[in-house]
This record gives sequence, C-alpha cells and structure tokens, in this order.
Amino acid sequence: MSSVQVTKPVLYSYWRSSCSWRVRIALNLKEIDYDIKAVSLIKNGGEQHTAEFREMNPMSQLPAFVVDGNTYTESLAILEYLEATHPDIPLLPEDEHKRTKVRELCQMIASGIQPLQNLAVLNHVGDEKKKEWACHWITRGFNALEKTLETTAGKYCVGDEITMADCCLVPQLYNARRFQLDLEPYPNIVRIDQELENHPAFKAAHPNSQPDCPPEAKLAVDDGDQLSASFQSINPMGRVPALEIGGNNVIIESPAIMEYLNERYPLPPLLPADPIERVKVRSICQIIISDIQPLQNSTSVLSKIEEEKRRDWARFWINKGFTALEIVLWKFSGRYCVGNTVTLADCCLVPQVFNAKSFQVDLGPFPKIRQISHELEKITAFQRAHPYLQPDCPEVLKGKICQNK
Repeated sequence: MSSVQVTKPVLYSYWRSSCSWRVRIALNLKEIDYDIKAVSLIKNGGEQHTAEFREMNPMSQLPAFVVDGNTYTESLAILEYLEATHPDIPLLPEDEHKRTKVRELCQMIASGIQPLQNLAVLNHVGDEKKKEWACHWITRGFNALEKTLETTAGKYCVGDEITMADCCLVPQLYNARRFQLDLEPYPNIVRIDQELENHPAFKAAHPNSQPDCPPEAKLAVDDGDQLSASFQSINPMGRVPALEIGGNNVIIESPAIMEYLNERYPLPPLLPADPIERVKVRSICQIIISDIQPLQNSTSVLSKIEEEKRRDWARFWINKGFTALEIVLWKFSGRYCVGNTVTLADCCLVPQVFNAKSFQVDLGPFPKIRQISHELEKITAFQRAHPYLQPDCPEVLKGKICQNK
C-alpha cells in the first residue's frame, strides 16, 4: 500500500518539458495528489540556472520531485521511485521479459532521442541548424522505436496495459510534431499516441493543461558495424550493447540490461534494498547515461560535428555533467557512488571517467569522481571489463591501460 504523506509532494516542472511531462503522467495514472512548482526554462535566461534551483538539482534541469523531505531528480529514476512506493496501479509488468522491454523503450527515448534535442543542446547548436539537428536525431530514434514496437506493442507500447514506456512516448511525439517531423513512416508510434491522447491522466498532464502554459500556446494546435542490416535486426537503434538471453530474446539499452541482470542474478545485488538509496543510484546512472554520454558518443553525435570542434564539444558536455555529478556524489557517496557498496552507479561512472580521460578533460575540479574511480579500479571485475583488455581491442592499444589511469 502507498505510504501516508504528511504533505503533498511537489513536482518542479515546466509546461513543455518532456521529462517533467513523463512524471506528470505517472503521478496522474497512479492517482497521487501533488503540487506543481513552475520553473521557467526561458525566463531571465532560465530559472533552472539559479543558485536556489541548482542546490536542488545540480544539473540545472527539470524535473525535480520533492516528497517527505527528499528531493529526487532524473525522470526515469522518479518513475521507478513512484513504482516502488505506489505499486497499487503498476506501470511495470509483472512478467520479467515485458518489464525489461518497458525499460528498454524508456531508455531509447530518454537517452537515445530526447537528450539530443533538448533546449540546452539546441541552444548550443544555434538557431540556424536547430530544426535540422532535432529532426535528424528524432528520425533516427523513431526508426528504431517503430521497429521495436512491431514486436512489443499491443494496444500500448508493451502489450495492452499502460506502462512507463507510454509515459515517455507521448511527450516525445509532441516534440516530433513541434519540429514538423513527417510521422507517416511511424504507424505504431502514431496509433499508440492516439490511443492515449484522450486518457484523463494524459490529458491532465498535457502541456496546454499546465498552470504555467502561456495563454497563446493554449490556442495552438499540435499538428559502422552497428549500422549494418544484420545488427539493426538485433538493435534497431544501431548501437551497442545487445544481450542475447536465449529463446530468441535480446535486450538492448545498457540500463535495461543492468536492471535485468540485477533481477535475474540478485546476488550480489547492485541496487540497494532501501527504495530511497535505489533512487539515488538510478539518479546517478541517468545523469551519466542521459545527460553526458549521448552528447559525446563518438559513432553518432561526434560524427556530425566538424572534426576540429569535436574535442571541445565533448569536453563542454562532460564538464557540465561532471560539475553536477560531483555535487551529487558529495551528498550520496561513501567509498563508492552511493554508500560503501558497489552499485549500478559505479558501473556507469568508470566508463565515463575513461571517456573524460580520452578527451583529456581536466579532472582536477572533480576530486570525488577521481577518488571513487580510483577505488573501483582496484576491483577485479572492473579491471577485467576495461576496454584495453577486451578481445576486440586493437593490439596497439592493449599496452596503454596504465597511461589512461
């Protein structure tokens, strides 16, 4: 049963923020009474950049969810928290395979599409190219999403019950329409959206129904190898990893795979038993997976950047993310990212530190990140997973493992 709360939870939200929108839908579906605190992403350069809001979310982005004196950020971590604390109206299936597929679809949107066309990135790209940029990445993601939905969808994204995946899909389709993307190639995406558009929980969460929606807006009408055909039949996003688990079942998206492994092989656990500590772990994972890594992905994003600007681009986004991550780690960490036990967050941190070193990012301003990374480098499991120890690592790189430390 849901725990009794002394005061209503507060969602810090912006009317057109798709990440806030996901959480609004979930809160409505679970029939949780909550208040909204509007944070303008554009007024005075963006209220999310104020010192007061950065104290709440060092990433300076929405949403932030305050409940029982605790603050949670990162929309998917919040959705998982709501699922754990209010299970009566579930948004994850009981079936292990379907549950993993829901998380997979969520990650395809939350880390494979949305971060590449959010406000911060589009401002960095510039007005002249922002529409072309956004359409490119939404098209790439929707091609994969449509392919995946061919095998997972029933009435909704996964089967015939509304899940977290539907909470993520609807806001992303709204963004696609904003950028005037041709939706004809995506019949499953459009059909599911039409199934959901008149649902009370989705209608109440729509941007035009929000208290901070401008009056004029309420009048508007929303009108390599991994790219090979053989690999795209395994992962339509055209990216690694993909994990075959037997019975012709394949899991894609690293967070979905890690969650599956933690559930399928619970010892030793990589998620804490305490739900609050679990949210902390997932928040750190999402900061890295959604807000840093996609923006310095060498095979997709950097290939679209002029060669002489790639290093500066990657350093900019890594520094921005690490600045926020360092603040979070000072609050959450012990010996490792969350407390004194290795978790999924540590599995995400070490590869990102490797990437930072590859781009010669100065790690001096990030002592907590350096300290935790150093501790993890001593663990055999992390040593064996290092890129330079993999069977497909070029021979010329295998001697450089010490240089990267």
